[in-house]
Amino acid sequence: MNNISSLLVTHAEDPTGSSGPIFLWAVTAESIFQQMTKTMSSLKPQLDKACLVPKNLSGLTSGQIFLALVNGSWSRARHASSNQQINPTSKLKVFCIDLGGEHLVSLDEVCLLSSLSSFPDALTETQALASRFIFADIIPANRQWDRNVYDFLQRYVVKRSWQATVPLQCTRICCVLADLAKLMTKLGFAQKEGT
Repeated sequence: MNNISSLLVTHAEDPTGSSGPIFLWAVTAESIFQQMTKTMSSLKPQLDKACLVPKNLSGLTSGQIFLALVNGSWSRARHASSNQQINPTSKLKVFCIDLGGEHLVSLDEVCLLSSLSSFPDALTETQALASRFIFADIIPANRQWDRNVYDFLQRYVVKRSWQATVPLQCTRICCVLADLAKLMTKLGFAQKEGT
């Protein structure tokens, strides 16, 4: 039996040049995700001020949750590279735990929770919301995914909800997005696996 659920796709990894699967980051608990988004939005004025304060990030650990300004929005994040040297002019590689994906941010786009006068418990108590899925059941139409596929994913797939079937025989988290697979096949980006 297959499990059917709605996935809110939050991030697509760039498959350009790969012949392997497409990896998508998605949220299954959309209502919790929307609440976290509202929480982060309400904290924006406080976060913008807190980030003006010089900070010492040398003790930052890879598991520590902090906030990062990514594409104009604040997001909960973790340090993505534990062996990266942090200095005032470097960019920090962060992993957004509610959106998925790694991003480079400047140090003035990082806010430690300890620098806030107060913050909602949900920022530290809510588990990471994004999970990495393999977009199963399709392969590239022409041996490798090209840049047009990534552009298509960014424009038409990310920030949208999709009905997903999760086959029970998957050994890793994978999903079949039948409507999207049909569309990508029709556009010539992909073909059904096994054809």
